Amino acid sequence: SEVAWGGGRGGGGRANAGGRRAGRHIVSVVEMVALTRTAWATTGPEPTAQLKLYVFDCGSIELDDISDFGLSNEETSVRELFVPCYLIVHGSDRLLWDAGLPLNLAGAGEQEMQPGARVNYENSLINQLADLGISPGEIELVAFSHMHFDHVGAANAFSSATLLIQKTEYVAAFENAEAYPIFQPALYSELADNPRITLTGD
Repeated sequence: SEVAWGGGRGGGGRANAGGRRAGRHIVSVVEMVALTRTAWATTGPEPTAQLKLYVFDCGSIELDDISDFGLSNEETSVRELFVPCYLIVHGSDRLLWDAGLPLNLAGAGEQEMQPGARVNYENSLINQLADLGISPGEIELVAFSHMHFDHVGAANAFSSATLLIQKTEYVAAFENAEAYPIFQPALYSELADNPRITLTGD
């Protein structure tokens, strides 16, 4: 297996630094690799195919107050949160896990989203995939840890991929989004009719 860092800042400078902060996400990605075995069972690569994990810099969020994350502001000095996206390649098959901040923020410099919250996104996920010679239409599977704006920013670009999603998350995001103001359906609405593998539990 192989882990590679995407070119968020000049060949991966930010991604490399941010990767340390994003290490906790890799467990979820490894779990998702296991889930994709079912999806690839009939058409997937041979078991001996090389497995690669690419980590992309899909932006950062800087917060003055981090108490919404279950921590007091005195417990940590960390205020900048890394926004990672992951590409898992197994043989000729590809799974994208998370799609980062909204694409309209890429290259726009630091932007204030609301008082006390700023975002920065230098190089879009689409461009970083292109650096690997991969277009959105070549991604077979796509999945998101959850459907908040900082995880689905480029989701609509993958409207031909099979969507892997928990049933409860699909219902909330696609059928009942008006009950959850934190969702921004415009960022992912084009996935509504994607081929879908609905998951229930781990």
